Amino acid sequence: MERIWADLLKDDENLEIPAWHLKELEETEKRIQEGTEHFQDWETAKRAIRGA
Repeated sequence: MERIWADLLKDDENLEIPAWHLKELEETEKRIQEGTEHFQDWETAKRAIRGA
């Protein structure tokens, strides 16, 4: 696992962020500023995903 992680990190400066990803981040930031974005802690989110 450590080798995989090290391999992923060695070229992190050369990774290109897709335009659609940047757009999603901008839209999320806009909703945060507007106060319309809602967050859950990880445990609550997992329960919701699992339907519990």
